[in-house]
Amino acid sequence: MPQPEGVSIRATCPACGDVDLVISQIQAQLCVTDNRGSYSFSCPGCTSDISKPAEPGVVDLLVSAGVDLTVWQRPADEGEIHDGPAFTWDDVLAFHEALEQPDWLDKLTSATSS
Repeated sequence: MPQPEGVSIRATCPACGDVDLVISQIQAQLCVTDNRGSYSFSCPGCTSDISKPAEPGVVDLLVSAGVDLTVWQRPADEGEIHDGPAFTWDDVLAFHEALEQPDWLDKLTSATSS
């Protein structure tokens, strides 16, 4: 159910202190992987973009007031350990030279599918 724009939510800007915002000025975010939430807004006083952590209950409260919610999740490979050699400038140069060849995509595709 849409909330009237007259509904005011108070937030704190590090530079300006407490500011009053309407629902459309706030965005809420929730990571479903670890249930961490946050909210963000552009300060009406100094125009700084502010992002603050928020407990899931606070995110629920903001959403129930009509704030838009963005839900996201951490990449599945985030915690993977990669033990191969570090990518070097020589690797960048070799990749650049490979891209200059007319059949670079075919070579790349065949190298990664084996």
